[in-house]
Amino acid sequence: MKQISAITLLFISLLYSCGIQTERIEEKLMDCNNQSFVDGGKQLKELLMDYESNLIKANIISDNTGKSYLKIINQISNGIEPKEKPYYSFGEKLNGIEKNQNSISNTCLQTVLSDSTKYDFKKFLRFQNSLENAIRNARDLRIELLATEFSSTLSEKDFELDFYKMKAFLLFDMLRPYNGINLALPKKNYDLKNAFRIYLNKENKIFINNTEIPLKSLKSKIVKYYKDNESKSVILIKTDEETMYSEYITVQNEIQSALNLVRDNSSNKKFGKKYADLTDKEQKLINEHYPKSIIDE
Repeated sequence: MKQISAITLLFISLLYSCGIQTERIEEKLMDCNNQSFVDGGKQLKELLMDYESNLIKANIISDNTGKSYLKIINQISNGIEPKEKPYYSFGEKLNGIEKNQNSISNTCLQTVLSDSTKYDFKKFLRFQNSLENAIRNARDLRIELLATEFSSTLSEKDFELDFYKMKAFLLFDMLRPYNGINLALPKKNYDLKNAFRIYLNKENKIFINNTEIPLKSLKSKIVKYYKDNESKSVILIKTDEETMYSEYITVQNEIQSALNLVRDNSSNKKFGKKYADLTDKEQKLINEHYPKSIIDE
């Protein structure tokens, strides 16, 4: 009996060390995502709750259960869109939350991925691969196509995770007619003669001052513009009705990334430390030198 018990214990030990994965990797990735924000993800959590509440008020989902999420996504995949649209864009609100300039979240991601054997990551990989293939192969990336990938890969239980709820919220953004971000800028008269003009046409091609450029060149051009114009910097974005919302957000992210870089360089030069490590007063000085002035035409 003692021999059997020892073998049983060894078997159980091996199972736990090599095979059983109880924690979903999506939960750890969400933790890393929270670390990418200055407030540790507090505003994101509030945004997730508020957006979900608004979806319920608009009768897009009936409640906060995974069953309700999967039901509306199945309907969208079949070409049946809800009568009411989301009251606001989740992506725009998300893009407005201030991010860290340090590498904490990247370190977190590297740690999680290097320890991925500890977590259940099969569903995550299936979902990511499914979406990537759909985006790569689609000529016209319609919401029904993406919704089909959601419904064929995810279950009701998956939508109990904030990670997949956030993905669904970005999907629901595609239900809204594109009206631009309409950022609230300080009430002042901007000199637009020297503005940095970005145009996204219906084919999602990027033009800077009427010259087409690849996406990979956009950030460096914006950085140079900020350095040349400093506090007088203003960026104008113009789109067509057929411009994909996802491409618009991609451009917004490039602008933010360029702004983060010049602010970081300026704070290192002026205060000898990164922007994220500055006091509120010091950050205000840097922000005045390199303002976030973005206007949708």
